[in-house]
Amino acid sequence: MLLSSLLVAATAALSASAQLTFQSAPNCGLPADPTCLIKNAQYTVVGTVMSTNLGSSPLATPGSYNATVAIRCLWGSFSSPPSPGTGLAGATVLVANFGFPKAGCPANTGSQAVVNDTRIMFLYVAAPAPNGAPTSQAVFAVQDICVGGLPYNSANVQVVASVLEQFPSNKIPLANQGIQSQCALPVLTPPTTGTGAGGNTGSTSSPTAVTVPGSASIVEGRFVAVAAAVLLG
Repeated sequence: MLLSSLLVAATAALSASAQLTFQSAPNCGLPADPTCLIKNAQYTVVGTVMSTNLGSSPLATPGSYNATVAIRCLWGSFSSPPSPGTGLAGATVLVANFGFPKAGCPANTGSQAVVNDTRIMFLYVAAPAPNGAPTSQAVFAVQDICVGGLPYNSANVQVVASVLEQFPSNKIPLANQGIQSQCALPVLTPPTTGTGAGGNTGSTSSPTAVTVPGSASIVEGRFVAVAAAVLLG
């Protein structure tokens, strides 16, 4: 029953918007400048890939596929106006437009979704949730298709903290960030300039990993049918 209702909600989101609206990738360079990625993203999150539609959808290819992502922490929003991100932390969402290698990107680059991998991700809403439904029922997309995300490590977490200390109005309210014992950003005095690792070029290794938040209120695999059924190409 839960899976059926989620499938209906995702299908309704696509029906209401007729099609997904993909944005142009920001020009953040390769390796990507983490500050640029953060400042060009509607949402900066810590996300764990739960499933993909590779192998289950006839339209999914390594160069273009979708994934379900558990949002562990929600940190920043540089949309206009910034979004408060209500209800996203702890939710599992559908994210479109992964692909590696990705057409239109430099050779051997793209955005990968590796099941059980936890990364700092940069997302935007490609199809809004149906009227009256929570934002978590929207269909999201990868903000920079040539990068995807950053390793979830202490260096990159400090970059996020630095940017949001400089732009406090773009910081997600504490109540919406996720469990504070796991999602609280470090307080930097003075703010540092980021030297976090760059884009996704086939490796998902992290030089200095941090503990993955593990208390998101999700049901593993609950969106598997959604990912398989929503054929976004």
